[in-house]
Amino acid sequence: MEEIRELIQQELNKLDFECGIPIPDGMVTNTYFGYELQENYTSSDLNGSYKMEISLTGRLVRRNNIEEDSLKLLYDDLEKLKQVLKSLNFKYSYNDINFDDNYKKVFVKANAFYYESNKELIR
Repeated sequence: MEEIRELIQQELNKLDFECGIPIPDGMVTNTYFGYELQENYTSSDLNGSYKMEISLTGRLVRRNNIEEDSLKLLYDDLEKLKQVLKSLNFKYSYNDINFDDNYKKVFVKANAFYYESNKELIR
């Protein structure tokens, strides 16, 4: 799991907002994507190389600011996140989960297969 997380985090680090482990909303200063990974064994080949389904679940959170269009900025960041997930061969879905006065939030779920033999994610 460590090498998969490193692969994903390396691509997420290219974004212009922070990404990593989930944090409390109160610690978010602008936009933050907190995510978790789950690995499920699906099969293996004759050489013992595993094929695993990788599930990513996370929340994209933006602190609301009355001096800006926080919702538009959140969706701009969501578009950037979607491009990274596509580049990693994830299939994804998302939905709005909360529009309160302090934070705008989007729930993100993505899935891909990881082949241990060639160390890459494939749809």
